[in-house]
Amino acid sequence: MLTHYDGTYPGFLTVIFARYRTLETIEIEPLTPQMDFLVAHDRVVTDPAKAARVATYLRDHFGADFLRRCYAALLSVEARHETVTARTIKKCIRHGKGVLASADRDAVAFDRIVRAVYSEAHSWKGLLRFREVQDGYWYAPFAPKHDVIELLTAHFARRLNGEHFVIHDCPRGCAALHADGRTEYFSATALSVVETAAESAYQDAWRLFYKTVAIPERANPKLRQSNMPKRYWAHLIERL
Repeated sequence: MLTHYDGTYPGFLTVIFARYRTLETIEIEPLTPQMDFLVAHDRVVTDPAKAARVATYLRDHFGADFLRRCYAALLSVEARHETVTARTIKKCIRHGKGVLASADRDAVAFDRIVRAVYSEAHSWKGLLRFREVQDGYWYAPFAPKHDVIELLTAHFARRLNGEHFVIHDCPRGCAALHADGRTEYFSATALSVVETAAESAYQDAWRLFYKTVAIPERANPKLRQSNMPKRYWAHLIERL
């Protein structure tokens, strides 16, 4: 049986509350416009109060870190990540947190999913490139595999709290705007940005430096791709 929800974290926690007895037998997926109505399914409507009860229980019994890991798992694009996360939660409730360190199939899959999300977020913390644009803003486009924009925005909001910036997940058409200590998220398939003269000069200088220090005889494309997969290259200044 397919169980659908609205794709939000509170919606997922509502599923845990409403379908707890059958979590081992259902598959959980977000609602999509392409749903096949010929396939049997049910829908769980998000209930903030029920979601809050589940979040409080998980935090009190398994710690805030486990709750954050469950949230991170939902940012994944891996198949069945909601189902795996839900089943892992139920197993922790029934058998204790020790199941996370066991060879249980769902627990192992859950750990792999969370690690992949955290790993990509960590990589983008070092590879995201901000450009100085109009109105005193810094603009950073990127194309992540997983939906890590909130993890990155929280990181840079702490690191660059006094700055105004926009982080733009181009493939998903969403962006985060941080200004005056506040962050807002909005849909944006494309943004009209104008780089400042200083930004253009710095980009030219960086490309010249990159080209100057390169040693053509020691070029190793395979090693470079191994250390930095091509999916990170699209918005690197030296690659433009």
